[in-house]
Amino acid sequence: MSCDSKPIDGRLKCSWPGLAPKVVPNTPSDKWLSFNISHSEHQNRKSDKATRHARFHITGKNTRACKIKFNHPISDYSIPGSALDERMPHTVPQGISEIRLWSRTWENAWAVDVQWNEEGMDELHGRVVCLWSDANELGAIPALDELRLYAPPWVAISKWQDGLVEASRGF
Repeated sequence: MSCDSKPIDGRLKCSWPGLAPKVVPNTPSDKWLSFNISHSEHQNRKSDKATRHARFHITGKNTRACKIKFNHPISDYSIPGSALDERMPHTVPQGISEIRLWSRTWENAWAVDVQWNEEGMDELHGRVVCLWSDANELGAIPALDELRLYAPPWVAISKWQDGLVEASRGF
């Protein structure tokens, strides 16, 4: 077992080797999510700053949740076909580093348009992540089964992030 050296909110994050999750039956883990990125350059009409635009196409198998995590904040994004309430801002002046994608249908395909200023960032880097949280089937997440079997009765098992299992790929 290994634990991070710095606690987050007073809690240590630990990991240990174990059986691989089986949240996408009969599929190797490197095929659980797929994405591609296309990009183009545009001039921002609101300012004279040159901006770059990219479109992500993302799909995850047997999931309804994915996200895009950026190493450096982006200035704006949109998801064609989704609702946007102008009363609630979806970005902030300093930019955003993560876009969470949720769908009511399984194996949704998302198109996400992102925009960033060229100042200080020529290329976009980060990770596309898909999430699985269904713990109803014994054997789907062996690490969770192990926790339930061996944890003392006074322990509350909880999760740190949105998903119990994450698959990710960098860009």
